[in-house]
Amino acid sequence: MAPIERVSKFAPDRSSGLLPDAEAREHPIENVVRRHHADQVVKRADRGAQVRRGRRHVHAAAPRRVERFDFGEGALQRVAVACPRHHRLDIAQRYRADFVITHLFGRSPSVSIKELKRIGYPLKKVVGMVWGASEADIEAAGGFAATKGYNAMQFAGVGTDYPVLNEIREMYKKQGKEAPKEMVNTVLYNRGVLIAAVHVEAVRNALKAKAGGAITGADVKAGFEKIKGFTLGGLVPPLEITVNDHEGGGWVQIFTVKGGKFVKATEWDKAYGDVLAKHIKAAK
Repeated sequence: MAPIERVSKFAPDRSSGLLPDAEAREHPIENVVRRHHADQVVKRADRGAQVRRGRRHVHAAAPRRVERFDFGEGALQRVAVACPRHHRLDIAQRYRADFVITHLFGRSPSVSIKELKRIGYPLKKVVGMVWGASEADIEAAGGFAATKGYNAMQFAGVGTDYPVLNEIREMYKKQGKEAPKEMVNTVLYNRGVLIAAVHVEAVRNALKAKAGGAITGADVKAGFEKIKGFTLGGLVPPLEITVNDHEGGGWVQIFTVKGGKFVKATEWDKAYGDVLAKHIKAAK
């Protein structure tokens, strides 16, 4: 498989008025900085290509060397996305991307969802990474009815039907209390349960390993590294934390907006750990 170049492929849409005299060209892209009305691809230290979008003008410097990566099948492009005030998004109308993976945080996930839908890009071809994947992001984008098809990556289970959540509700019920209103926002609440449960399990392992209970930070660290096959009835992926892998395997699921809620679209899966490990080792 031929290596994929880390480039931005400009195929000008002459009808839009952008780059009216330009031919198709390739420019290395290093980073994207957004400030006020401009999207800017920052010039690299070696004076590589620079692209700025401000006041409806695009300027491109001559290309320099291009860094090459072998991603296997398909082409992966990293592109600058126009602000909402611009009347189109490059990823949909210039690049005509087959799929879009968004890595956004805060209010930007909902803005991207609304803009992609506005210009006709199908949300079923969009995957939002974990920080653009909560009920709050969907509500801010117009609600579940308006975002049908949007795919969200999750590292904890979504929804209310998990044994540990039933136990929490039952605990409050026995105390004569209502369940916390925060439980309605299942994405973020369930992540909190995941984080708390993993810490409790680590402490439990540490206490088992040390008679008398006078545990230290090092004991708890060792307790984390003994966690294996810990799932909380499906709320948590099959975590296995080791000395060399504190991530626990890198497990995720995809949930899709469907029928007014998040619906599980995949089982737990993980990325190419062997490929990542190879490059991490080479960088040491």
